[in-house]
Formats: sequence, C-alpha cells, structure tokens
Amino acid sequence: ADCLNEGDWCADWSGPSCCGEMWCSCPGFGKCRCKK
Repeated sequence: ADCLNEGDWCADWSGPSCCGEMWCSCPGFGKCRCKK
C-alpha cells in the first residue's frame, strides 16, 4: 500500500503518508494514527 487508511498507525516524520486528505494525528506518547 502506498498510503495509510483511517485508523492506521503512522509516523509524522517518515514512512507512507495517510491516504487522501487525512492527517497523522499524534495525541501523545508518539502513538500516531491517520484521521480525517
């Protein structure tokens, strides 16, 4: 997969980006997930 789906773990500094208009949300402790 070239992009990550909603709810997938992500890293805002590397790796594949979130699909479409989603962004990598990091609520804390480095645990980031793609959100719309």
